[in-house]
Amino acid sequence: MTAPQTDAALDGPARAYQFIREQILTRAYLPGQRLRGQEIAQAIGISRTPIREALGLLEENGLVHKTDWGFVVRAMTLADVEDLFKVREVLELEAAREARTRVDDEWIGALRAILGRARQLLEAGRGIESIRASRAIHMSIAERGGNKYLHKMLKSIDDQVQMVGAALVHKYPRRSAEVLEENGAIVEAFARGDGAAITSAIRTHIRRSLRLHLSNREGLLSG
Repeated sequence: MTAPQTDAALDGPARAYQFIREQILTRAYLPGQRLRGQEIAQAIGISRTPIREALGLLEENGLVHKTDWGFVVRAMTLADVEDLFKVREVLELEAAREARTRVDDEWIGALRAILGRARQLLEAGRGIESIRASRAIHMSIAERGGNKYLHKMLKSIDDQVQMVGAALVHKYPRRSAEVLEENGAIVEAFARGDGAAITSAIRTHIRRSLRLHLSNREGLLSG
């Protein structure tokens, strides 16, 4: 893996993409909100042309939606969330199954370090950032398994999963602490090499989030 580029090192479309993505995933831009190219361009100091390119890529990745009058932040329906989490569960369980044969102390230490960072953010009152940090555990599991196609599929839905998580924490602040605990259970199950516990912990984590969404019939991702 290459190190992530700093904002200064990114070209125009990449800078715009990263800026808009962060605004969406931290809920600075809300579902249904119109994205005005001129305002975004002024915020990051570039022309409008790279903004249009970035918005097209964000649409491909499921974060924005194009309407007759421009781009808006995507407002996922309950059906969207349910479909997303069904796919997520299948992919993450398979990724965990493949990663189980590649566990070592160094990797477990790296996962625990991710948990530590997420815990620091939670204790600082930064719940959305905490769950975003701990999301790295799931992507590390996918990468650890060595199946590049599976890893690519999970990366393709990762931003949408983060969008759902941010909406949950916004509505139910306690969810950030629950996510930390659930991810801790996943890591410790890997540390013990307990396949049944790994499967159970991942299913519990994903299904609890889904149940919270489905219990809110107004939808958590509509604004």
